[in-house]
Amino acid sequence: AFRLSKNSCVPVLWRSCGKLLYDISACKANGHVVVNFTNGTSANVYEANILKMLRDAALLCLDDVGVKIPTPTQREVFNEILDMRAGKPTILTTNLNPESFTETFDQRAYSRVFSGPMERWCVCFFPAPALYAFDGTRGPSPGQ
Repeated sequence: AFRLSKNSCVPVLWRSCGKLLYDISACKANGHVVVNFTNGTSANVYEANILKMLRDAALLCLDDVGVKIPTPTQREVFNEILDMRAGKPTILTTNLNPESFTETFDQRAYSRVFSGPMERWCVCFFPAPALYAFDGTRGPSPGQ
């Protein structure tokens, strides 16, 4: 089991799933991705560097899983990440229910996330009501 002592410090990586899948796919296509920093500098980042960070993180949180519909390459990257994180603490936040998750990714990703030992994954499901209707008017408030 994953436990932190009161004074422990471990590498935790929190990334937007859509951005992460985009960056890794871009690396596969172009060899690298350019990352721009807030201080005005930039750097080339390579797939191996991103995968090492994902592999080495004591805890990985992929935020907003499935918000952006993944391309076939991004689906494969997502499965690679799931395989790489097997047995390591990983949190996925999503508003997809299991059926929608399978439709968005595939059965392989579903089986890795929703079956097997539950200590492998923490899936945070946030079924949010629509705050705005398609015509732009305000919808129901949360909790209504």
